[in-house]
Amino acid sequence: MMYTVIYGINETTTLFLNSRFNKGSNIFACTKGGESYQGEPSLSLEQLVKMNRNEIDRVVICSEFVAEISANLINNGFTLEQLYFFDYHKKIPVPLTDISLSSVSKNNTLYAFYDLSFNLPCYDVTVFCVLAELKRKSLGLDHIHFVVVPSRSEQVDIWAQLLILAVWITNGELTKYSVVTLNAFHHVQVSQCFRCAKMHNL
Repeated sequence: MMYTVIYGINETTTLFLNSRFNKGSNIFACTKGGESYQGEPSLSLEQLVKMNRNEIDRVVICSEFVAEISANLINNGFTLEQLYFFDYHKKIPVPLTDISLSSVSKNNTLYAFYDLSFNLPCYDVTVFCVLAELKRKSLGLDHIHFVVVPSRSEQVDIWAQLLILAVWITNGELTKYSVVTLNAFHHVQVSQCFRCAKMHNL
């Protein structure tokens, strides 16, 4: 017999059990155990891990702590393909493979710095985000990493500071034309950053 593990006991659990996605043959589980659903005791994560994996069809997470629970399950031998999250609003189980993030390459990322020494912390940031997205597309990059630079009282060379920070973030592997910032007039400037292993003592 193949079981569905329902991880988490709350209103979402009841919603799942009353849905058409409930196949029956359920086992309840929660991280520390000790809870029960309508008299049915739940297993702890430690007890769940000891079960025969060939008897477990899927794990449906009925909790808002999806990231933490899924990480614990994967670290204990469950596969991502076995894990589902029951969406309370849509009332459907969502495979975690559909919502997991793919790995991000540093060399395929635009680093966008919003410097509060030159820009107000206001809705101007939305303009910055749009301009950064346009720059990302024009450079053919896949991702954006936004960085908010704290305001500084003393006058400094902003480009030097951004270059140092960018090289530090990328461990000295920053690709040319991959840093964008915004000046007070909302004009995007792209720094001339080349690959460098050690430009500063960081």
